[in-house]
Amino acid sequence: EQVVVTVPEGYTVDQIIDLLLKNGIGTREGFVAAINEFDYDYRFMQGLDDLDPERTYRLEGYLFPDTYYFFKDASEVAVIDKFLVNFERKVSEEYYERADVLGMSMDDLIILASMIQAEGMTLSDFENISSVFHNRLANPRSYPKMQSDATLQYILDKRKTALTASDLQIDSKYNSYKYNGLPPGSICNPGMDAINCALYPAETGYYYFLADGRGNTYFSETIDQHEALKAKYIDNQ
Repeated sequence: EQVVVTVPEGYTVDQIIDLLLKNGIGTREGFVAAINEFDYDYRFMQGLDDLDPERTYRLEGYLFPDTYYFFKDASEVAVIDKFLVNFERKVSEEYYERADVLGMSMDDLIILASMIQAEGMTLSDFENISSVFHNRLANPRSYPKMQSDATLQYILDKRKTALTASDLQIDSKYNSYKYNGLPPGSICNPGMDAINCALYPAETGYYYFLADGRGNTYFSETIDQHEALKAKYIDNQ
């Protein structure tokens, strides 16, 4: 029996596994093994040999969001391979060359794209959020931390509307308020818009952004501008 499964942009590995199980495909243990252990032969896999032990899933970020046709009795490896074939097809030589220009590995690029995907709602958001992260990465002395809520939300048991002070103290490399630079792995599986914006950010002087919870994102160049926006749109809610 064949089933049609549509994976939305920004789904995590756990959400994708849940979706596959809901459609009667595979087992959770089988998918985790296929994602973390099987030796696939793709170019992007060459950068996934020496990963941080804190990385949650080896292939988080590479299960390309799209509509797929699966046989219910397909092996977990065959199912995951279908995602990876799609990723390999979408990400051409041009993407690797541009990543080199930026001084980033493909894995760094996909981690960044996953953060952009998780933080933004529109293409304009993606471009500007990408500029914030790129500006911070380019100026590590002044802005060593990405300070992304989405990286911390990734490791929480349940997503929160707002992080607490105790959340910000969680000792995990996915806590980009506590640790410098990019997290040890992607935090979702980004679509092409987020990947393209990671490669080609808007050219801005932004170092901060703020989502008001109603679909609007505000950007700032200084901490004073950021705090003023926070007081206006967040603190008075």
